Amino acid sequence: MKRYVLIAGETSGDQYGSQLMEALKEIDSESEFWGIGGEDMIGSGLNQLENIHNMSVVGFSEALKKVPTMLNLANRLSQFISDVKPDRVILIDFPGFNLSLAKKIKQSLILVVITAVILIKFRKNCKTSLKQDKTCKMA
Repeated sequence: MKRYVLIAGETSGDQYGSQLMEALKEIDSESEFWGIGGEDMIGSGLNQLENIHNMSVVGFSEALKKVPTMLNLANRLSQFISDVKPDRVILIDFPGFNLSLAKKIKQSLILVVITAVILIKFRKNCKTSLKQDKTCKMA
């Protein structure tokens, strides 16, 4: 039996995570999934450690207010990963949180394989100013 920790911080990551979980269950139907996801991942068998809606932020001021909560969550997840020793940690999108979590896990000397899946799409048309600074809107 394989044990996975998956962290998705937004709806698109929840959808991708659910699809990944279903594919992993086809390989090993006894797989266990722990982590953070939404309704799709829970429906695929995720044992939820935190509600995905508690992680979402809109705007700079809201992000600042959530910094202590997110740091606490990263510490709890790092400790959980240390205790459970999963076969793999899969970080889906949400790079601001997930990449810092990966760094924390590495600094804690936890021996676990970490896979980061960062999905960023840019629109094809980027406007370039006179200073050659590219400004692209996220799709």
